[in-house]
Amino acid sequence: CNIVNGLNFSVAFRQRLAYSVMLGGLISVLSNSYFVMQAFKYRGARNADKVFKSFIRGEFGKIGITLVLFALSFTLITNLNELALILGFVATHFVGVMASSLISYSPTDNKAESERDALNVRARI
Repeated sequence: CNIVNGLNFSVAFRQRLAYSVMLGGLISVLSNSYFVMQAFKYRGARNADKVFKSFIRGEFGKIGITLVLFALSFTLITNLNELALILGFVATHFVGVMASSLISYSPTDNKAESERDALNVRARI
């Protein structure tokens, strides 16, 4: 998704802006990938302490990776559009947040059906 956005941006505008946007998106993807790998290592109530610690470790790692990658980008890349870099980061992060709102967390996709089943179970008790 980020690469396609960057390529479309490249066609419409200059190459400098395009790789700045793509680099910003890559920073977002890499830092969030680290968080996901750390945060979802453990499952279950017996591992609650490990789950909590892995979420904290993942969040601090994500922030650290983001800061380091932004610092490296600003210092090592001479022909960089800083605004495009930040906007690419924000846009990629925003798309991820919006996509997560579309995920259904119920075991069934039909909420009315699951509510009806819950009422039937209660009626039997």
